[in-house]
Amino acid sequence: MAPPLIGDVTGRSLLLTIMAGKASEDSEEDISVYLDYKWKLSVAQIVVNIPTNYRTNTSFKVCRGGLDISNGTLHTEINFKGLRLVPPSCHSMQWTRPGELQMRIQAYKKDHGEKNRRRERILSGDFEESTSSNGTSLGSSGSDNDFENISTPSVKMEATCPIPKNVDISMQCSMCGELFVKSQRFSRILPLPTDNWQDLTDSWFCCQRDHDSQSNAHQPLVPKDGDCLYSDLCIVLHQSALYMPGVGTSRSGTLNCFRCRNILGELKKRAESESLESSHVVLYRYQMIIENSSLISSTVDKQLWLHDFELGISNMLLRQAEEHNSFRFIIEISPSAKSPFLLMWLMDTNSVRYEGRVNFTEDQKEVLTPESVAKVMYKDCLKDNGLANRWRKDLGAMSMSLPESQCIQLLHLLTNRSQMIPLSLRVANDFLISYLETSIPCPL
Repeated sequence: MAPPLIGDVTGRSLLLTIMAGKASEDSEEDISVYLDYKWKLSVAQIVVNIPTNYRTNTSFKVCRGGLDISNGTLHTEINFKGLRLVPPSCHSMQWTRPGELQMRIQAYKKDHGEKNRRRERILSGDFEESTSSNGTSLGSSGSDNDFENISTPSVKMEATCPIPKNVDISMQCSMCGELFVKSQRFSRILPLPTDNWQDLTDSWFCCQRDHDSQSNAHQPLVPKDGDCLYSDLCIVLHQSALYMPGVGTSRSGTLNCFRCRNILGELKKRAESESLESSHVVLYRYQMIIENSSLISSTVDKQLWLHDFELGISNMLLRQAEEHNSFRFIIEISPSAKSPFLLMWLMDTNSVRYEGRVNFTEDQKEVLTPESVAKVMYKDCLKDNGLANRWRKDLGAMSMSLPESQCIQLLHLLTNRSQMIPLSLRVANDFLISYLETSIPCPL
């Protein structure tokens, strides 16, 4: 049974007291705090998990700067960097079965404009503030512009180019530093099209140049010597760009680091030829370090790119959602696979997340920093393919093909991120809730 709460609301704070209840003998001593802020709506959801042995006679205070938690002689202050809360707007407060205290509250940037400051004062009950520059009282019925949300410029998601033109670059294994591309200069650097680009080629080509029966849509994209094609997750090069002493090739075409056996990419051969001269390589961006080999300086100055798998996946999903207006994705190991690997549903792309753990054994002050995330729902298709088959028939769902190693890594990443979300918020409609960090600038 949840312990009773006693609340006291003022214009600047909300004080809650958790009355005496049966204490547990658990040894957990950390307070976990989770805040999900939707900056377009100016709404924050706060979840606090207080150790069970401290849930008796505990005061919980919601202030403009953050949270104050005290129990007897112990006092903990938790602030959210760049965020200002509006305590009187707190609502939907409840205890959940895992022992988490949940609430929703309005919040704003600390440096938001005068219009939002006036709105905050109205919600806080400060009606006797001075009049505005146009003579309208803050408590009077002004224009609807007083209640505008924070305006943040939209960001167009595009695949970033990791390599500059006409610069000697080298590529190293991100795990051990083994060199596998040595002093290469690329004259053409072009972005790769999306996975379903072949479905649109009937509108691009009106005739066959070679007057044969083969469609242009089935012609592969093969880079020439000196070409570099890139996407969010991979770089495609001609086979001659590889420094062969640094890589090893398996029978299946997987490229491995010669020193640590880290998977670097894949070797693709033309169907009509088995020679290496007609091959190209697909290198995973998150498995490499790209450096400017023409500079003789420290490693930090030479480093051009150290890609992150999580950012690559999130940028790819956001870009596909923006271009195709699709928020449901079917992740497949290959287009010819009988069953998909994973289903993903992009829920929210404009969230800011705060998360931290504070030890409740001594007085302290903690400042949590924000990070921009995309919230997703996911479900693996290892056992049940019924929903996946329905998604395949739905034009609103988009199929995406990833190598098997990336599919496994993506599922592992989503599972780990889901464990960092409060227990009461991890499941929705038989889907698991997770999130991915994004490269969108944090609005706070």
